[in-house]
Amino acid sequence: MLDQTQKQELQRDGFVHLKGAVAPELVNHALQTLNARLGEGVPKDELATWNSQSFFPELGNAPVITDLYNASSVGETVASLLGGHGRESGRGQLALRFPRPVGTQPRVPGPHIDGVHSPNNGVPKGTLGSFTALIGVFLTPVRQQFAGNFAVWPGSHLKMQDYFRKNGIDELLNEGRTPQLDYGEGLQLQVEPGDAVIAHYQLLHGVTMNIAPMPRFAVFFRVIHPHHKENRLECLTNLWLEWPGIR
Repeated sequence: MLDQTQKQELQRDGFVHLKGAVAPELVNHALQTLNARLGEGVPKDELATWNSQSFFPELGNAPVITDLYNASSVGETVASLLGGHGRESGRGQLALRFPRPVGTQPRVPGPHIDGVHSPNNGVPKGTLGSFTALIGVFLTPVRQQFAGNFAVWPGSHLKMQDYFRKNGIDELLNEGRTPQLDYGEGLQLQVEPGDAVIAHYQLLHGVTMNIAPMPRFAVFFRVIHPHHKENRLECLTNLWLEWPGIR
């Protein structure tokens, strides 16, 4: 469970970094499964889609993947924030980022929120696939910048709330891109295996290119409050509507 300081961080920054939230045994079982599947090969014509959606989609609902959330403290922590909801997840997104060739010059990623249409992510044009919370569980160490880091823009959830209050969502849906606002500097998180991040849906985030020697393996879970279908528009202008543990 989060202590008061961590809850204040989540409210202020839009995310909280939980160190060692997932037991090594669960991490290792997931890693072994992913590496065994990787040894069978990756179809080149699937790479663009898998990079935008999920590698090895047939594994997304396998217990060895969902246990990273369901059999660890992560699910209980999320449920404590969402009024008892979100205790279990039925699917994880397998997010693998492989090294770029030696000499590649890194570029800072652009920030985005999930659920906005792009060519390979499967979200239909003119819709917003929003949810309540984004949770990342990291399986490999990331100890430097530009190593496939999960990048976040602290406080950007508050700026997005203000934007939606003033402008609604039409421009976001029609243009299919993040509003051009001053979000400040992005933060490239450095993590250890078993670390987790809990983030509000509206926190702007991205992933850096990987110019480190090793791949980065992570699994992301998207938690949807059971009343989100009715709440989804109001949530954009009332950040903590579905988060009684933060309100």
